[in-house]
Amino acid sequence: MDTVKQILNPMQSTQKGLTDFTYLLTLADGDPDFLKEMMGLFLKRVPGNLDELQLATEYSEWEEVYKLTHSLKSSVNFMGIYSIKELVLEVEHMAQERRECEKIPGMVNRIVTVCKQVVEEIRLKKHQLELGELRKEKQVRLNKEETNV
Repeated sequence: MDTVKQILNPMQSTQKGLTDFTYLLTLADGDPDFLKEMMGLFLKRVPGNLDELQLATEYSEWEEVYKLTHSLKSSVNFMGIYSIKELVLEVEHMAQERRECEKIPGMVNRIVTVCKQVVEEIRLKKHQLELGELRKEKQVRLNKEETNV
């Protein structure tokens, strides 16, 4: 768990990211497999949803923009992407109510830009978790070998 917290906890990191994994860490209760699974789901779904969101915005398909931002909202909350939380909510409501739609493309561009950075950040954190688990397994094997000698 200490390795997990060191990798994901922004308070212990010297490098501040766009994500705050506090909520995810609480849900995971120290289970690195759960963390990696949730990160994997994010990495699998969000990039495609971002492409769809850009396309729907380009074609002024506001109902689709609404649905996609509604879906994105849970990922933003889950991964603690607070810098765009309000922006996603605002686009969701504007698209649903079909108001000030001329502002939506710029707002969507901001959401997409941040989310693409987050995708890279989460990809890196997931990789670090996997490496940490491999190191831990290797250390356990080495300790067993030393005990058996």
